[in-house]
Amino acid sequence: MKEIPKALEKAKKLEKRSEEIRIPTPVLFELWEGIERADRSMKKEEEVLAVLESFLDLPLNPEHAKVAGRRSGELIGKGEMLDPIDVLIGGTAAAENEPLVTRNGDFERISEVEVEGY
Repeated sequence: MKEIPKALEKAKKLEKRSEEIRIPTPVLFELWEGIERADRSMKKEEEVLAVLESFLDLPLNPEHAKVAGRRSGELIGKGEMLDPIDVLIGGTAAAENEPLVTRNGDFERISEVEVEGY
């Protein structure tokens, strides 16, 4: 939640591309959790809503869960762990063959995920 100004800047750049931008359901969960935990909850909520208003929701579906579960199993088999919510986000991006815009380098451990940083 500390990086909201950078996220807003990236969101504006993405909007200029005229591409459909979708936010996976687990990302929405993380955003709302962050708002609840923030010291200045109301201000954070307004900032998050500003980012979300121009994006489409990408609901979690069984194919996303399947891809995420398989990738999680592969990582665990290698002795690597990834937060389950992050695996769901990465699995969604992989299943949809869409890039994932994030500051979190952990997603690069999911081979099919194209990570676009900010």
